[in-house]
Amino acid sequence: MLAGLAVALPYGEHNAVSSGGNSSNSTGAAGFSWVQGSKGQVKGVNLGGWLLLEPFITPSLFPNNDTVDEYTFCEKNKDAKSMLQKHWQSWITEKDFQEIHDIGFNMVRIGIG
Repeated sequence: MLAGLAVALPYGEHNAVSSGGNSSNSTGAAGFSWVQGSKGQVKGVNLGGWLLLEPFITPSLFPNNDTVDEYTFCEKNKDAKSMLQKHWQSWITEKDFQEIHDIGFNMVRIGIG
């Protein structure tokens, strides 16, 4: 069984992380460091069902009860590659990231697997 992985990425110009090196900071994914004592809050949102298919989020891609994950989706759909490419290009777009930023979020969680 494959395990899922979630990646949280800073977004926007006003975030609570830095890519600079400081030994008093805690380094996280992608080389970003949480800046101790930084002002502001981390405000995040989850972007599920995009790069890690989840039947309860994208039921339209899972019409059969026997298709439960991306592996079985690919096994049971001869057009899986084109279906997934269409999904990846349309489920979350650059416009969505801009709207997330404009609302005031500065962190996104993207499940991958």
